[in-house]
Amino acid sequence: MTFKEKYGDHSSEIYKGNLDISNQQLTSLEGCYKEVQGNFYCSDNELNSLEGAPKIVNGYFSCSRNKLISLEGAPRTVNGYFSCSSNQLISLEGAPRNVNGYFYCSNNKLISLKGAPRTVNGYFSCSSNQLISLEGAPRNVNGYFNCSNNKLISLKGAPKTVDGDFNCSRNKLVSLEGAPNTVNGDFNCSNNKLISLKGAPKTVDGDFYCSRNKLVSLEGAPNTVNGDFNCSNNKLISLKGAPRTVNGYFSCSSNQLISLEGAPNTVNGDFNCLKNPKLNSLDTLLGTKIKGNIQSDLSVKEFEEDQKLFNKINKNLSKYRKLKRLLQATKIG
Repeated sequence: MTFKEKYGDHSSEIYKGNLDISNQQLTSLEGCYKEVQGNFYCSDNELNSLEGAPKIVNGYFSCSRNKLISLEGAPRTVNGYFSCSSNQLISLEGAPRNVNGYFYCSNNKLISLKGAPRTVNGYFSCSSNQLISLEGAPRNVNGYFNCSNNKLISLKGAPKTVDGDFNCSRNKLVSLEGAPNTVNGDFNCSNNKLISLKGAPKTVDGDFYCSRNKLVSLEGAPNTVNGDFNCSNNKLISLKGAPRTVNGYFSCSSNQLISLEGAPNTVNGDFNCLKNPKLNSLDTLLGTKIKGNIQSDLSVKEFEEDQKLFNKINKNLSKYRKLKRLLQATKIG
């Protein structure tokens, strides 16, 4: 049944308010209003085309859970969010050029993002598709960007700056080349095939997750992570390349570490190095400032005693150097 058959022909009219025609078994939007000044919902129907949809929607637009294979006919302007998730889309051609809320195209059959909006002022989610490339992705995303659970082998085409989280987990990535330079939230690249972190963002203001990969090195990791850092379940034998400062917890559990050399200088949460059967000493952690607890299969009590002694010696050494400089200055004077 078409919109026109059920509601009459309103194609030359403007609808004032929210229009919800979800779950009406509609097969076509022919005869629908030319503009909706509120939200427009046409989810849970049997639509295979958006031809006849309003050209302007001043609120939200949702056409989720239909049988759409194309977005041709979609509004040119959407001032709220745009959701076309859970359809059979193979292309985003026809999508609005600008979306002032979030854009949600997850759970489709997309292999490309060509046709996606250029600017998304909320979050952008293209998770659970069949994407092999991010070419065509928005250049600017002012919320989070989620491309998880696809078939990506590269991040080329990703936005250069993401103001929220960036999630590329559960793909087939072998490299982070093309990743955003700056992520103002969390960065999650876990459950891929990475052997290195080269190409990772230079700045991550949230957590950094790179667990469950094939990492043999942490080279390329950000210098500072303002949240947690999790590199567990990899093939690391050392921590060289790890961030110098981690303001949350640091987890390197379930690796093949033989040394903790390269550990951060400062960890403001717990330090977890459990399940590293080849690790036989915590000595290389001496000097690392850890505000939380150390979680290890080795004797932490013995290490903590050594750390106290190390700190005491270091403190006395600092006093000695200061006194030495003072004496040298007195002689010169």
